[in-house]
Amino acid sequence: MDEQGIRRYQLEELAKKLVLLEGHLTNFRPNGGEVICCHCSQKHTFELQALAEESINIWPELAEEMRRLAAWCRQNRAVFQQCDLDEAVANQLSGEARGFRKTFMEALDRVAAPGTAQPATPPVAVGAASSPLIHRHSRVPHLAAGTE
Repeated sequence: MDEQGIRRYQLEELAKKLVLLEGHLTNFRPNGGEVICCHCSQKHTFELQALAEESINIWPELAEEMRRLAAWCRQNRAVFQQCDLDEAVANQLSGEARGFRKTFMEALDRVAAPGTAQPATPPVAVGAASSPLIHRHSRVPHLAAGTE
């Protein structure tokens, strides 16, 4: 993969992880009916932090935003670890995640080759034990009773 492909791949992965995290936060339900998976949200913050830190050198023009995202992940991971959320906090975090995603999507649009419909994601080996593109919820009790 050439340098532009690597740059595009990094932003695509950041955007995907942010979309997944936004989804968890957007689906938060107050009054005990929450469907947010704090375990998965915490996992996404680890993945996002790693991608952001790795991307600082790949995207020097976005280095400050990458540092902000990494710090945001470190700061909010404790919220997910303790599952200490209410609707207001979930909405705030969702909006902040959306802001990061929009910034990266705008940069991605500038990198995309005109007329290119192919994603710059590398192929995943068939039968791979784990894929970074698969979002798994199995064996994680995260749904409130009666929401399954």
